[in-house]
Amino acid sequence: MAEDIKKTGEKMPEDFLVNEGDLHVMPKKFVVLNPKKKDSGARGIIVFFVLIFVLLMALLGGGYYWLQQKNKPKDTNTNVNQNTNQNTNIGNENTNSNVNINENTNSNANVNNANNNQNNNTNTNTNINTNTNENPNPPVAAVDTDSDGLTDLEEQTYQTDKQIVDSDKDGYSDGDEIKNLYNPLASGQKLIDSGLVIRYTNDLYAYEIFSPASWLVKALDDSRQKIEFIPDTSTSELVRIEVSENVGQKSLVDWQKTLYGTQAMENFKIDNQAALRSTDKKQVLIVTPSYVYTIVYDLSNDDANFATTFEMMLKSFKFVNPGV
Repeated sequence: MAEDIKKTGEKMPEDFLVNEGDLHVMPKKFVVLNPKKKDSGARGIIVFFVLIFVLLMALLGGGYYWLQQKNKPKDTNTNVNQNTNQNTNIGNENTNSNVNINENTNSNANVNNANNNQNNNTNTNTNINTNTNENPNPPVAAVDTDSDGLTDLEEQTYQTDKQIVDSDKDGYSDGDEIKNLYNPLASGQKLIDSGLVIRYTNDLYAYEIFSPASWLVKALDDSRQKIEFIPDTSTSELVRIEVSENVGQKSLVDWQKTLYGTQAMENFKIDNQAALRSTDKKQVLIVTPSYVYTIVYDLSNDDANFATTFEMMLKSFKFVNPGV
């Protein structure tokens, strides 16, 4: 033993006692100096289980996402919008009905949970407006350079200056004087005495009316039931008077229904007698026990070049035999 210790070079402790009879030595072929741990197998096992764990988690995550998509509620949105607008004009009544219907249906469906939400909204709006004016806008006046109430064509008819509002300087505009049957060129003079107009008399149907002196007066039939007053211009405008017998002696309202149907009319007076006038100012209806009179301003277009002259003619209309 001591020899073996000497061969290895190790220092013998001073108090080390060797009893060679009790010492047993292992053969050298069984002695391994500084043996190393063989742990590579353990590491491989750990790596294998880590990979299995990661793969398992990935599979679980993918399966969860797939289930979420499969169970996602299916949204169905149905939106129906109906808008019905009815505009009915019956006589003097204008009815406007507006119906709005909104339907919104949402359906959410889950595999294990069904949730249906339906929202129906119906809105009905009815607006009834009674309007006595069929057309509230009278004919559009043509050019009036000096804004005196006479259009430039009427200034020519009455020989006034289209640049001067009050030709005779009496404080009244030329248009106001014509409408009130006064001469716009001479203060205080009646229009019939001015030579600017003539008095047309229809003795068969007992009326008279003023007409501009430059206009043509034309009977459309031998009985003179229809008379036209035609300006000396190229505008194709005219004033027409038509007379017919009052068969059955019907009233003014009855004749309104017969001749104009549901067309709106407004109360009017002519020669201090009740009459009706269309809201566009172009037609007048007069009824006597014997006759029915219609006076019409016939326009060729939207420009009313002789609107003031038409007012003058209505103002001048007289019954020459009030008993007719």
